[in-house]
Amino acid sequence: MLSETFTACCLACNGCENNPVRSFWNRVSAAFAEHACGEVTVMLNGSKEQPFDPKSTFARIEIKALKHPEVKHLNLFLVTGHKKMSDCTSQSLQDLQGKLDPNISYTCREVMKSQIEECAPSTNAACGACFSKSIQLSLIPDQTPSTCC
Repeated sequence: MLSETFTACCLACNGCENNPVRSFWNRVSAAFAEHACGEVTVMLNGSKEQPFDPKSTFARIEIKALKHPEVKHLNLFLVTGHKKMSDCTSQSLQDLQGKLDPNISYTCREVMKSQIEECAPSTNAACGACFSKSIQLSLIPDQTPSTCC
């Protein structure tokens, strides 16, 4: 009986699918991704060998919910630190592209963690503007922020 209340084996999210915490976050993640539109920005950890983990919530739920024409572009920032384990050409990120709706364009840019940290205290500027200034990124042609949602 105790296992039916999800308190015995499922105190942690790992290893147990029937878990109220995991169920909650899975549903919230799905809703978040289903309402994404325009240009979507994702940050993944480039200090891991496999930045796109097929068991992650992003891979299992969110990437599948990103649909064209609502989402036009996925802009991926691969955040690297002192220990760079992968780059934008890694098999892991090729797997991500394979799971992405083929009508959604994709770019990947490597960004040092220190560059992200430089932008964090800047409350007056949008992240994209700060990144553009600090790592000299250009906007994707014909892509302007929209109010599609």
